[in-house]
Amino acid sequence: MRFSILFFAATPDSEGADRYRVFTRAVDWAEARGADAVWVPERHFTEFGGLFPNPVVPLAYAAARTQRLRLRAGSVILPLHHPVRVVEDWSMLDNLSGGRVEISFGSGWNANDFVLNPGHFEDRREYLSEQMEVVRRAWRGGPLTLSNGVGAEVELVTLPRPRQPELPMWLTVQSDPSFAWAGGQGYPILTNLNFTKPDQLRDRVAAYRQGAREGGRGPGWVALMVHSFVGSTQTMDRHGVVAALARYLASNLEMRAQVSKARGVELSSTADRVRQLADDGARRLRDGGSLLCSPDELADRVTFFEDLGVDELALLVDFLDDADAVVEGLDPVTDALTAAGATRVPSRAFEQGANLVR
Repeated sequence: MRFSILFFAATPDSEGADRYRVFTRAVDWAEARGADAVWVPERHFTEFGGLFPNPVVPLAYAAARTQRLRLRAGSVILPLHHPVRVVEDWSMLDNLSGGRVEISFGSGWNANDFVLNPGHFEDRREYLSEQMEVVRRAWRGGPLTLSNGVGAEVELVTLPRPRQPELPMWLTVQSDPSFAWAGGQGYPILTNLNFTKPDQLRDRVAAYRQGAREGGRGPGWVALMVHSFVGSTQTMDRHGVVAALARYLASNLEMRAQVSKARGVELSSTADRVRQLADDGARRLRDGGSLLCSPDELADRVTFFEDLGVDELALLVDFLDDADAVVEGLDPVTDALTAAGATRVPSRAFEQGANLVR
């Protein structure tokens, strides 16, 4: 089982100037302790994930502090952007990092995000597929024919040229049809267990593998986001891990209510009901479906995810805002994997399966 570190903080803007301390500490830990990669999302206009409106910026910071970690966007919401700007920004980071960037693309689902590009909300899934091909062509150095400011068609090549001849491209997927399509297209995928039962994820991963086989793409690669803190019950109580996770889940539910309202759907849940749902969710994650566990439980949890068909665990750590606690909860993960003889050579997930990049 490979592992990486994933960030998706839900931090109110009023909490002070040191709100990126968990990110900076965990990046240093990941580099030192053998994680394969760090993932940073793209989020807009909500506290849930709102520390990261542009993943290329924090990953540029990570590039300067690390030598081997893969730097992954998880994800770039491509329908919000011009594909040329995506290629320009990430080509710069590819050069600065010595060729370590990877991008997981997503179509987006929050209508409010599309104030950045209102015309592509309804057709965002089709637009994503089309524009990923534009990104691929531009990354390879192929000329693009585009309209300039006076309406003339011009042929352009993006600069700077990247270090990697091919951009490692992923898909962030959640819905049933997306899994099979991603497999058939040959993309490694990032997914999660949010609002998904384990058996549903197992079926979706099976559909992904089947799509990859039918498309002649090899076995594929599945990275799963999991909430992570490994420690004794006493350690978890001391750091308030379950309570912090409940607050984090409540922020997620509040964000989803905002999204529904933007679509004209009013949810009737009261604040008490939101807290109850969040508390119940935190307890369920503590009991299974996460890496919130003791060191003695860790091997069984990893086996559980392997049985679902997962290749890599993307450890979501910044639901806690205490950087020292985050690192304390991460150390047993590497201790256990090292004891099990897991290789510590960093991998490029897109190379794990044949033909994952066309």
